[in-house]
Amino acid sequence: GTRAQGVNSASMYAMFSRWAPTEERSRLLSICTIGQHVGTIVTMPTSGYLIQYGVLGGWPSCFYLFGLIGCVWFVFWIFLVYNSPAEHPRISKKELFYIQQNLPQTSSERNTRPIPWSCILRSRAVWAVTVAKFAGTWGFTCLLTKLPAYLSDVLHFPIEKNGLINASVYTAEIIAMFLSGCSSDYLRKKGYLSNTNIRKLFETLALLGPTLCLVVVPTMGCNHWPVVSLIVMSMFFYGMVGGGDIPCFVDIAPELAGTIFGLANGLAGTTGFLSPLVAGIFLDKDHGGMLQWAKVFYTSCGIYAFGALFFLLFGSAEPEPWATSEDEPESQEEE
Repeated sequence: GTRAQGVNSASMYAMFSRWAPTEERSRLLSICTIGQHVGTIVTMPTSGYLIQYGVLGGWPSCFYLFGLIGCVWFVFWIFLVYNSPAEHPRISKKELFYIQQNLPQTSSERNTRPIPWSCILRSRAVWAVTVAKFAGTWGFTCLLTKLPAYLSDVLHFPIEKNGLINASVYTAEIIAMFLSGCSSDYLRKKGYLSNTNIRKLFETLALLGPTLCLVVVPTMGCNHWPVVSLIVMSMFFYGMVGGGDIPCFVDIAPELAGTIFGLANGLAGTTGFLSPLVAGIFLDKDHGGMLQWAKVFYTSCGIYAFGALFFLLFGSAEPEPWATSEDEPESQEEE
């Protein structure tokens, strides 16, 4: 199931490169990404309820319910989603004209050309957004997997408050993601900053904000609410990716956004086992004392900061020549 769903996000980027007007790109992509986090917020307590009350055998009911929801979603996707606005049978002429006039010019021959892997792998812009996404996902995964243990084992929060705090963390990120997506579109529409500087601004906030919050957490000891406030603030800052790396894939390569996002997301996905693994190595020592938790937080801070610096130095939101040129020279692959 996870492998089947892995193509969803990449498909989303490929679709939005054809559907999202330039000045609404960040907002629409943020809203779509928010849906994933809302799903997490709803799924966790729902699963707990199903297991606790033994509905349809307990834990198997989680697979039945969410599998059924996935099937229902698939039916809507098949009948309502089209490859491009021009292919949609029910779109109004006004909306079609608006979308087509506000999309970047792309090559009509791209679908028949091989993917320029050599250019992709040598692109600083591609690696900048990939490193930034890896860094952000590392910290996000670390909090996702280790926050419940930190709250219960170190801060000694009762289990009923643990769930509330986890929900607050996700809610803060969702709010920031929507606000940053809308804000970045506004800045672009008004021309206050270049598109590259807008992406760098929000990505820096998204990575350095959590760094500044989490680096303070170990110094707070067991002061419950100051620590929780810092953790919630860190995820609010991380939500700024709505104006940073989330729309950046479509910015740099509209025709290949799905491919490049798939590459970056695949590498970032390795944090799903690397981040908990590294945290576990630290926490296995000294029975997971405060010093070991400090190492977990500082490791995430270091990776956050490296990602921010790398994106500041090499990041770009301008279309890459090899990704948009209709007359892409063959020699470009051979350089």
